[in-house]
Amino acid sequence: MKNFYERKAWLVDDDVLLGGYVTKRKFYPNDGGCGFSYQKTHKKDIGKILFYDREVAIYKTGLKIVC
Repeated sequence: MKNFYERKAWLVDDDVLLGGYVTKRKFYPNDGGCGFSYQKTHKKDIGKILFYDREVAIYKTGLKIVC
Protein backbone atom coordinates (compact mmCIF):
# COMPACT_ATOMS: atom_id res chain seq x y z
CA MET A 1 0.00 0.00 0.00
CA LYS A 2 1.34 3.41 -0.96
CA ASN A 3 1.31 6.40 1.36
CA PHE A 4 0.67 9.81 -0.16
CA TYR A 5 2.27 12.90 1.33
CA GLU A 6 -0.28 15.65 1.95
CA ARG A 7 0.90 19.20 2.67
CA LYS A 8 -1.25 22.14 3.76
CA ALA A 9 -1.39 24.84 1.11
CA TRP A 10 -3.22 27.98 -0.01
CA LEU A 11 -4.03 28.78 -3.65
CA VAL A 12 -5.06 32.05 -5.32
CA ASP A 13 -7.91 31.46 -7.77
CA ASP A 14 -9.88 34.35 -9.32
CA ASP A 15 -8.81 36.80 -6.57
CA VAL A 16 -9.86 34.35 -3.86
CA LEU A 17 -7.49 32.62 -1.44
CA LEU A 18 -8.46 28.97 -0.98
CA GLY A 19 -7.20 26.69 1.78
CA GLY A 20 -6.53 23.03 1.12
CA TYR A 21 -3.72 20.56 0.63
CA VAL A 22 -1.31 19.43 -2.10
CA THR A 23 -0.49 15.86 -2.96
CA LYS A 24 1.18 14.52 -6.10
CA ARG A 25 1.31 18.04 -7.65
CA LYS A 26 -2.45 18.60 -7.33
CA PHE A 27 -4.18 21.12 -5.07
CA TYR A 28 -7.38 19.91 -3.38
CA PRO A 29 -9.54 22.59 -1.69
CA ASN A 30 -10.93 21.98 1.82
CA ASP A 31 -14.46 22.87 0.76
CA GLY A 32 -15.99 20.95 -2.15
CA GLY A 33 -18.12 23.94 -3.20
CA CYS A 34 -15.23 25.93 -4.68
CA GLY A 35 -16.04 25.07 -8.29
CA PHE A 36 -13.36 22.43 -8.89
CA SER A 37 -12.29 19.17 -7.29
CA TYR A 38 -8.54 19.68 -7.82
CA GLN A 39 -6.10 21.85 -9.76
CA LYS A 40 -2.73 20.77 -11.15
CA THR A 41 0.24 22.78 -9.90
CA HIS A 42 3.84 23.30 -11.02
CA LYS A 43 7.02 24.28 -9.22
CA LYS A 44 6.92 27.74 -10.82
CA ASP A 45 3.56 28.41 -9.09
CA ILE A 46 5.08 28.30 -5.59
CA GLY A 47 5.23 31.80 -4.15
CA LYS A 48 3.01 33.26 -6.88
CA ILE A 49 -0.34 31.47 -6.70
CA LEU A 50 0.52 28.51 -4.43
CA PHE A 51 1.73 29.08 -0.87
CA TYR A 52 2.71 26.67 1.89
CA ASP A 53 2.76 29.33 4.63
CA ARG A 54 -0.53 30.97 5.60
CA GLU A 55 1.00 34.25 6.78
CA VAL A 56 3.06 34.68 3.59
CA ALA A 57 -0.01 33.98 1.44
CA ILE A 58 -2.03 36.67 3.22
CA TYR A 59 0.87 39.17 3.18
CA LYS A 60 1.76 38.76 -0.52
CA THR A 61 -1.80 38.66 -1.89
CA GLY A 62 -3.68 40.85 0.59
CA LEU A 63 -6.66 38.48 0.34
CA LYS A 64 -8.67 36.73 3.04
CA ILE A 65 -8.99 32.94 3.14
CA VAL A 66 -12.41 31.87 1.88
CA CYS A 67 -12.52 28.13 2.47
